[in-house]
Amino acid sequence: SRFLMSLIVGDFFHNFTDGVFIGAAFQCNASLAWKIIAVTVGHEIPQELADFAVLTNSLGFSTTKALAYNVISGLSVMLGGIVIMTAEISNLDTGMLLAYGAGNYLYCATVHMFSQGSKDRFFDAKKILVFAIGAITIGLILLDHEHCEAPALDGAAEADPHGH
Repeated sequence: SRFLMSLIVGDFFHNFTDGVFIGAAFQCNASLAWKIIAVTVGHEIPQELADFAVLTNSLGFSTTKALAYNVISGLSVMLGGIVIMTAEISNLDTGMLLAYGAGNYLYCATVHMFSQGSKDRFFDAKKILVFAIGAITIGLILLDHEHCEAPALDGAAEADPHGH
């Protein structure tokens, strides 16, 4: 059905882009990449459970068939990572991919948490608190990050106040 194709193809490309971000992170710094993998797993678990629920409950798939569809679409994470790892991309492009990936995660978090209004102020305050905890956690991870280093140009060291 059209719904099945949109679910599986959408999940395939979603996972592929996650792989692109992870591959870009490995191009930059393995420590950063493992942190991005942890964040990715954190957002993929509820996503894949929801897909599984839709496949089994709404579309009537068996557990085995639903798991097979989820595994097939999930393998695209590795495909995205392989594409980026084998491509010769510049450090600037790597930085742009990482910035886009970070924006993508923030967008997903805010849309999923704040898209449905609530009349319960306590519930809304809890959502903001959870979002703040996540943002602070990401900020603390970034305190320990290292930049990807582009080759220095003549005179570039004096122009870079951060010493990168």
